[in-house]
Amino acid sequence: MAKNSDNKTTNTTASVLKENAPPGRHSLVLRLGCMLMVTTAALHSADKVVGGGDTWVAMACGRYTHGPWAAQQENRTVQMKVLDGVDLHLTQRDFMGEFSRPFNPESRKIGNVLRRFGWALQEAMGKTPDKTGHENIENVGWINQNWLTHAAFYAFKALGADNPIAENPFGESLIVLYKFLQAILTALFAYWTARELGAHPLIAALVVAFGVLLSRSFIDLRPNISSILYAIITVYLLVRWRNGKYRSMFWMIPVMILWANVHGGFIYAMMLFVLAGGAYAVHAFAGRWQVLFLLGGLACVTVIVMSATGTDKFDEILRGSQQTIKKIDNQKILLSQAFRTGKLSSMEYDNRIWRLDRDLKPMYQQDFAIRLTRIFAILAVLSMLGIIACVLWRLMRGNPSELFFPIQRRSLKYLAVGGGCVVLIPWFFSPFGLENLVHPLLVATGAEGKEWREVAEWLPIWQPHGFGNARYYAPFLILLGVTLVVWWVLRARAGGSVVPAMRRRPSDESSDTGPKVDLAHLAIVAITVAMSIQSRRFIFLGGIIVAPFLAVWFTDVVNMFSARRSKLPRENAVAMRSRFLVVFAWTTGMVFAAIFIACVWDTYFRPPIQGPQLSMFRRMVGISDQPVRAMEFFNANHLQGVVLNEWTHGGFITFHQTPDPKTGESPCKVFMDGRAQAAYDIEHFRLQNHYRTFPENMDMEEFHQKLQTKGLNLALLDMYSSSSDDLQTLFARSPRWVRLYSDQRYVIYADIEDQRNADIVKAFANDKLIWPEDILHRYNQGLLDIRSPSPDIVRRGLERLMGLETDEYLPIQYQAVWGAAKHLDELDSARIYCQRELKRRLDKLESGERFRGFEHARAVRELLEFLEKDARDQGQIHQSQLYQRQAADNQERLDYYRNEREGLFW
Repeated sequence: MAKNSDNKTTNTTASVLKENAPPGRHSLVLRLGCMLMVTTAALHSADKVVGGGDTWVAMACGRYTHGPWAAQQENRTVQMKVLDGVDLHLTQRDFMGEFSRPFNPESRKIGNVLRRFGWALQEAMGKTPDKTGHENIENVGWINQNWLTHAAFYAFKALGADNPIAENPFGESLIVLYKFLQAILTALFAYWTARELGAHPLIAALVVAFGVLLSRSFIDLRPNISSILYAIITVYLLVRWRNGKYRSMFWMIPVMILWANVHGGFIYAMMLFVLAGGAYAVHAFAGRWQVLFLLGGLACVTVIVMSATGTDKFDEILRGSQQTIKKIDNQKILLSQAFRTGKLSSMEYDNRIWRLDRDLKPMYQQDFAIRLTRIFAILAVLSMLGIIACVLWRLMRGNPSELFFPIQRRSLKYLAVGGGCVVLIPWFFSPFGLENLVHPLLVATGAEGKEWREVAEWLPIWQPHGFGNARYYAPFLILLGVTLVVWWVLRARAGGSVVPAMRRRPSDESSDTGPKVDLAHLAIVAITVAMSIQSRRFIFLGGIIVAPFLAVWFTDVVNMFSARRSKLPRENAVAMRSRFLVVFAWTTGMVFAAIFIACVWDTYFRPPIQGPQLSMFRRMVGISDQPVRAMEFFNANHLQGVVLNEWTHGGFITFHQTPDPKTGESPCKVFMDGRAQAAYDIEHFRLQNHYRTFPENMDMEEFHQKLQTKGLNLALLDMYSSSSDDLQTLFARSPRWVRLYSDQRYVIYADIEDQRNADIVKAFANDKLIWPEDILHRYNQGLLDIRSPSPDIVRRGLERLMGLETDEYLPIQYQAVWGAAKHLDELDSARIYCQRELKRRLDKLESGERFRGFEHARAVRELLEFLEKDARDQGQIHQSQLYQRQAADNQERLDYYRNEREGLFW
């Protein structure tokens, strides 16, 4: 075994490029330029508008920790009581959801914790555990593993504000700064890790920039982003330990104290230390039998990667693809016919087409899936061939122990210290104690975890309708696979002694010039890639963790190619190349900076599409996707009870209510929110999915009974959500539920027979409701009037709707006008109204007005649909064709504004 003198190891990955590194003055400037490149790439990766539902969840939970409400509750841990001393109050009793898991003190006992963990392992192995006599111990209450992030977010939000619910540009800007700072540190630690591994600075910067930029649509204002930062810091410390800086492991103490309290992703640290501990034990103790461990370990890696990419599902995909695609096309034709005949509105048509693509097409989305799985299958086979060739070469020509990175046995005790930190600190330094440690393991290994991971943000990367943009991750993985294959081939051909392998020789006499194999790095990359392929939420993790290793392997490839040259470049050539690298690094960094500045200006400071009055924070979290005015209506009319809500709105609904000063609870509890498995059991998750799939022709008595069983007296639904299409149809059909409120996107229903709604129903009947804006009052009153059996009241409602002059797109307005005019046999007035509205909207679009451009384009599309169908019905073929041409032109505008609204231009 090669010895490591002075606690340092020789890093053979830095050969030709490192020996020919730029001269001193160029070296420093180059490194600064590379860090500029990485920093600006990180800034651009974090400037995208990404959904912020969980940001509001964090602030709602943070407000509760800053209040005194939890301090007097029972069954609190010692750690919770310690935190009371710094005015942070936590509990396992939930304040937010009506149906979250109840706390059971029996579940906290170590024996019961281990029993639950054993059940999860049995379920993971496909067995059904025997829970006889212990069924109740699964109710563990709310495990708030993100409590420190929650407390920080609310502290930022409330800083300097009398009313934290209202917009607070100063405090909210601190949250944005927090996001940018984390992104920069994450990218820089990835760069520093690559440099510690021996990667060339420019290669390290380029690969890390690629890894962070491809993750752009997955970097949002959520606690899980903190996990990526602490994960790369952990990898950085492991690399420093491997390079002989053993005391770096003690830095795992503060890292884990923070990580174990900001997010439950600290379980990844356990995976890292298990992989590193096992691999480096092989390095230190296995001797010349390391080759067998290498073959066995990398065979397992190949199986993991191929399994993660779905290779075993080729036959299923190929058998069902053509039949399924044909079925989808047929259903689209039927929907198109229904739209043409007027049986579907434009909004219903859009929603059902989207729902069809989401629910059926991903099942057999063969093109991208098959390409990706074939690529990985080929690369895996080629990689294995390279490994075998390398091993056989070394067995025939040299000592196989020289193939592996040397690890001193005494250094493993420091690694054990780090491993102890990642297990013990989450247990003892969290307010939730042992439950904090076990909960993520249960979710990761239990059968229920598979169901939780079926939501959009956890879908595999080949699913087209999953959360975020995963298209740039495939080239990154292809680059990784190609680099590894070339690395193995060149490593197998690296120069070595012709002394037979059976003869021992000192390592310092070795003529081996190839880089060393590190089993831990291969294992870390393999498991991270597998996680990111199976669940797109881990793409950011994959891009950051894999980048340093890809950079050093790419550097090795360049080094091994260079080493094969007969002579080294001349000194002046080195100097010229140094100047070129410096210029390239600084130029690339400034280009990224220019892109970042342009993007931030375009999205946040130029007259924006979401309104100039919004702060940067509110635009960044997509405030227009939250029920802002609906919650103003909630608060103004003092609604209370239990609300059936969209999953992504739970945090916003809770945070934008004034909590009870005695209990901290909101007047209206939510049915579901983004905390998912941390607060709700799997049965409730299944129930909320069941509620979303009620058939629109469901019996009304059954519908009412299901709502009453859960005590629901209110519903706040998103009209653009295809998952609630049929549910909204049921509410509209119900004689028991009335529509209290409707705006450009959201609708509120109330049960008129529920006593909790007595006051609001009375105010509704007497037109005494309090409205956020007068135009919403007139709009909703008009919608109510046109449903009356009295022609005079219908006419009054029609006049109210036609008298509304607003730049907002109210999706029910035009449909209601046309229907009421048809009912009253006054279509001429409806035609005149639609023509006037069409001209007004087109003038807005022609003026280039950015604000509400998307809404204007949607309004134009709907107006043209009504007018085109009416012209066709009247036999006006020429006019109908004119409207069709206008609709085609408007579709380009609609696509433009949709892309701009979703940030796809950047």
